[in-house]
Amino acid sequence: MLAKLLRPLTERLFASLNARGPEPLAQAQAAGPIVYVLRSVSIVDALAVTHLNSAWGLHSLGYVHDVSPFVRNTIAAAYRTASYPSLVSTLEADANAIIFMRRPPSLFEPTPRGASDGDDPLSVIFDFHRRSGRDVTLVPLTLLWSMRPEKLFLSPADVLFGSTDMPGDARSLLQLLTNLGHGAARVCAPLSLRQFLASQAPQTSDYTLFRRLSYSVLRKIERERRAAVGPARKPIERLTAEVLRSPKLSGLIDDLAKGDVENKRALLGKAAGILKELVATPNTDLVTAVEPLLDRIVQRVWSRVDVSELELNRVRDRARLGTVVLLPSHKSHVDYLILSYVLRKNLLELPMIAAGDNLSFFPVGPMLRRGGAFFIRRDFKGDRLYAATVDAYIRRLIKDGWSLEFFLEGGRSRTGKLLSSKLGLLNIVVDAALQETLHPIAFVPVHIGYDRTMEDFELALEKAGAPKERESARSLLAVADALSYSYGAVTVSFGPPIDLEAHLQSLGLVRSQELTPAKRRSVVTALAHKVEASIQQHAKLTAGTLLATELLDMQLRGVNLAGLLMRTNRLLKVLIRSGATPAEGLLLESGQLNPAAVSETLGIFVRGKLVREHRHDQTLTRTLSSSGGVLRDPVYTVSDESRSRLELAKNAILHFLWDRAVLSAAFHAKESRSVARSALLEEAEQLDALLGLDLPMHRLEPTKERLGAALEDMLLFGELQEHEAGLRVGPGNGDADAMVWLISHRAHLIATIESARIALQAALQLSASSPIEERALVSRALGIGREMFLRAEIDKREAVSAPGLQAAFTSFVKRGLLRRNQGHIAWTEPASEGALIEMDRRLLAYQFGGDARGGRT
Repeated sequence: MLAKLLRPLTERLFASLNARGPEPLAQAQAAGPIVYVLRSVSIVDALAVTHLNSAWGLHSLGYVHDVSPFVRNTIAAAYRTASYPSLVSTLEADANAIIFMRRPPSLFEPTPRGASDGDDPLSVIFDFHRRSGRDVTLVPLTLLWSMRPEKLFLSPADVLFGSTDMPGDARSLLQLLTNLGHGAARVCAPLSLRQFLASQAPQTSDYTLFRRLSYSVLRKIERERRAAVGPARKPIERLTAEVLRSPKLSGLIDDLAKGDVENKRALLGKAAGILKELVATPNTDLVTAVEPLLDRIVQRVWSRVDVSELELNRVRDRARLGTVVLLPSHKSHVDYLILSYVLRKNLLELPMIAAGDNLSFFPVGPMLRRGGAFFIRRDFKGDRLYAATVDAYIRRLIKDGWSLEFFLEGGRSRTGKLLSSKLGLLNIVVDAALQETLHPIAFVPVHIGYDRTMEDFELALEKAGAPKERESARSLLAVADALSYSYGAVTVSFGPPIDLEAHLQSLGLVRSQELTPAKRRSVVTALAHKVEASIQQHAKLTAGTLLATELLDMQLRGVNLAGLLMRTNRLLKVLIRSGATPAEGLLLESGQLNPAAVSETLGIFVRGKLVREHRHDQTLTRTLSSSGGVLRDPVYTVSDESRSRLELAKNAILHFLWDRAVLSAAFHAKESRSVARSALLEEAEQLDALLGLDLPMHRLEPTKERLGAALEDMLLFGELQEHEAGLRVGPGNGDADAMVWLISHRAHLIATIESARIALQAALQLSASSPIEERALVSRALGIGREMFLRAEIDKREAVSAPGLQAAFTSFVKRGLLRRNQGHIAWTEPASEGALIEMDRRLLAYQFGGDARGGRT
């Protein structure tokens, strides 16, 4: 009766907990009774498990270990004692039970920390299994009422009411009430008692079995909690002292001091000062306090944040085992915010985040520090003490079990493409990880994609040559203005974790082996390439990326909604064939493109002035209506000024289209209607090498094999066909004529080709004897590009891009057309002019086809 009266209250208190249990629990229940195992005795936890057990539709609870008679009678009405015969009766009746492994240490419960209170009920469960032969499933369960981590030392409140990780009843109730609606239950992997005993040696003593089983379930519970809240916190003074005592830093200070005691004291003081400006001071209370505001901002600015539960579970599994290092792509200042938001909402530890010191200004810096950010100077080349202090701090974080997060690209991408990795910080982390044996370490690639990037206008200006403005308190006003717009969907994709041990083995190395500097560099470089490939492979297709690509690359001046849907659906099919994965909500259950997703994102682009919507004059509309004329749909166009902003979304998926685009451009460049397979692949390889330097993709796969695989799919799809004389235009397929496909593929490459042509025109103004500073050359090329666009020598306004021009000049240097020396560029020799002119002719052929006068297309 009492249980029924309390049910409405418990349902309200525990409404935030999982409403549905994992599928394995239903299977385990069919095999026999379930025993929930919790870390420490708690009335609140017992009531919560009762609620969950009922919500999951499992057998009723008949036994609760070590709680007051009032609570026990409320929960397990059928069995009103805590005696072990009652536990046996519960199991015999096929009912479920709850046992606790520890009592929380406090002033009122002086049981020593770590006492084993759960062994007695475990022995009863063992005896029941042996007598009856029935299986019992132990389900370790972690209940989180607070995201506060454990502390190394007990405070006065901890002494009175139990610690945050093992709270007493009073503290548990306080945590529940102060975090009402934010509690969470994490179900660890169920453990079959029959399977556990079968895995043990036959002569193992019962005491040893109890200890092993107790350790196994407690380890599962602790790992689950650790994955959610992170390691125990240390006072900042203790952390500083431990960093300063690290052998590597101490050795450097001794070396720099050269035996001078005063000099050593000064160097220690300087290192302590570096740490003061470096270290993070994570504060879970502040994060909890600002979480409601963050929720409102995210819901206001973005239509949704998509993340795969399967991918999250892979990260959680690795976090249970040890340390994870998150390596996200970097396209926006809000990447920090979005990734932390996703981790927090999915009960994963907030990592320590390496950030540039450009973000350490007041008031942003102090807030970010409390969110886990530590600030590193952008440039400390030659400062050995600073480098050693950063190294020692990161080593300490890894040793203490912290998860880390940093951007391999170093800074934000100005183009939407993934930038080549900067290996400095990765070197430090890998070097520290190689010496850490306590926590297995895995690196997790993360792709963060936006329908529309919040700083798209700022980034477009920088691409056009405007200097980057340093972040300051004044820039917060721009952020406040940006929050008044809608930016569509955000997708966060986690690639499979890359285990460091497995990575070493793939290179034929082992951790215990002393690695030479060259081998260490190869380990780090190969790891960076794996991360880059995984980030790009896990970039999800969204309505924003599809629309941006189609609107920028279509040959039409404008298109109505029906035409845009048709063309976008066609593009989607190619992308899926190329290995891309659609984001949640992009497709209908039938597998077709969701028109509502396209319309919603198109509206966001229109309101953000990236796309223009042209409606008919109202007077004309009334005239047509009264005369029975046909009213046409709105037409959508992209202004020249907006193209560079839209390109940020297009470039996020360009790598999926790249191989087909390169092959199509190479095919069009040939004057003959038939091209030998070997000749086409050779031409495509040269074009790929020329234009693909700023696209660090597929480095783990040889270019010839990658292009060969794409060519085979184009043959299979009917875009090309093979006959005796070679390759020619194919028969097409049900979606479009083959020539339509080939032209649309090549269109994805036009802006890149035009950037190279602009760079060539600027290079032709150089000489072998008069080097020019590269920054000045890029500025000159931007001016040339604007003139070429106004004279209609190029079509794509987004081709006038500083990053694109820099990539082109680097490519010319690599091919020997130009030489770079101490930041200056010049011809390699007087004959460079002829080679550059010949290169321009080839680029025209790639762009227009045939002999560069238009050719077949």
